[in-house]
Amino acid sequence: MRKAFLAAALLLRWSSAFYPCQIIYRDITSTIRLSSAASDEGTGDLEKENESSSRRSNSKKPSKRNRNVLSPVNNTDLKESTDSVNAEMLRRITQLEELVARQSVLIKKLEKECIDLTHAAESFAKVIELLREAGLQTATGNEIRLMGKNTSKEEAYEVVESSDVAEIFGSAPANVIEAADAAGASILAGLLGGKQRMLVDVRDADLANDINTLVQFLELAVLPVAAGLEGLKSKRNRLKLVFPTVGQLLHYRKTMALAAPEVVALSTLGLDPVEDRDNLIVIIAPSPDDIEGLEAMNNLLEGKNSPPIPKPVVVINHHMIPISGPAAKFEVAYHLRLLSVQYISGDVPKEFLPSLNSTASAQDNTSDDDLLEAAVKHALGRATHSGMTRAMVVRAYPRPWHVFVDTSPDTDADFEVAATFDIEPAMDEINKAIIECLEGSEQEDELVAKQMQEALEAGQLDRVNDMLARMGIDITDDDDDEDEDDEWKIFRTDSV
Repeated sequence: MRKAFLAAALLLRWSSAFYPCQIIYRDITSTIRLSSAASDEGTGDLEKENESSSRRSNSKKPSKRNRNVLSPVNNTDLKESTDSVNAEMLRRITQLEELVARQSVLIKKLEKECIDLTHAAESFAKVIELLREAGLQTATGNEIRLMGKNTSKEEAYEVVESSDVAEIFGSAPANVIEAADAAGASILAGLLGGKQRMLVDVRDADLANDINTLVQFLELAVLPVAAGLEGLKSKRNRLKLVFPTVGQLLHYRKTMALAAPEVVALSTLGLDPVEDRDNLIVIIAPSPDDIEGLEAMNNLLEGKNSPPIPKPVVVINHHMIPISGPAAKFEVAYHLRLLSVQYISGDVPKEFLPSLNSTASAQDNTSDDDLLEAAVKHALGRATHSGMTRAMVVRAYPRPWHVFVDTSPDTDADFEVAATFDIEPAMDEINKAIIECLEGSEQEDELVAKQMQEALEAGQLDRVNDMLARMGIDITDDDDDEDEDDEWKIFRTDSV
């Protein structure tokens, strides 16, 4: 009996290792009871232990990455940074679009010019072919030979020099916009050349009278420098426009197209026009009758009421009167002066002038009608011609001074370089250059007329007339008569 009891106890001990049960021993002879409540209590302890472990796991701090994702403050910072990046990209894209639009317009203009040049070349080739068929000598002594393998270096250099004349001497601007582009390029070249004080002197009536034209000129003149300063990682990365009055500043701000306050700042002579961020100071000269404005500008340039400006300064004079004061001694970055030229061509006989005195002393023997008739006959017998043309005095840094003359005022503008000067020419030198240029053009016209007369006498032009008649082109003298009438109309309406 005792052995059986021990065996049962061992069996129960072995089973307790596998099942969470509680065994109660009262005494050796008592019965063994297995309490089911003990098993329920063990299960409850396990559930409590699991809940405590889950609380500990939840109480742990999340990682930095999880905290950045879950924190609403971090989400706001990320959104703000994304918005700033998007705004910057949008600004860059807008600038690229504006640049592409400008380049597209220039490409369209170049395409149109190429088409016009092609048509002109074709028309000129047809005219040359007609002249060759008529028997005229079209070849001259100054023929341009093509550059090939057998061409010497001297011949190649001659061709290159003849094609670079416009690049060396420059060209006369056709309008105010082209003058503004040239002024902007000259200002940038002067800054790159180390010039600290420069003057832009453009004496044009449109700039002096039209404020909108002046705004366009200013924007185009400062555009190259403003484009270079944009995005520059420096403390001095801004251009300052200084106006004489607040009214001009407000009008410029209202109509300007270059809206970039971080690059182009505005001020007046009455306020503080110079700041630490300014890299270039551009001063618009006051009107010649604005005494206070001129005094304020001169004091600013001389440094009387404030220290001298330690930065490059450009003064823009858009009035018809030359500027005075310290700005008159500045380096001329760009100069444009328009001149109206009235001329009389032809030789006046020497015997005509003394005859006036002789006829004046013999008034008793000769009537006024006879004198008038003699003067008219003399005027009709002489090959004199009077007219009006235009001239320009241009200087674009770093080029020298040039005098341009329009040699064909009756047709399209054809400005040619009349003279070149290292320094600003005097008025006598300008007049002499204009006279020599006009005399040279008249000699060329006389030479062409002489060649045409020789061809007419040889009967070469008759063949051209026959060919044009076969082509259906009628040549009459009505146009010439109308042109002569038009020329005389000028003198009829002239009040001078």
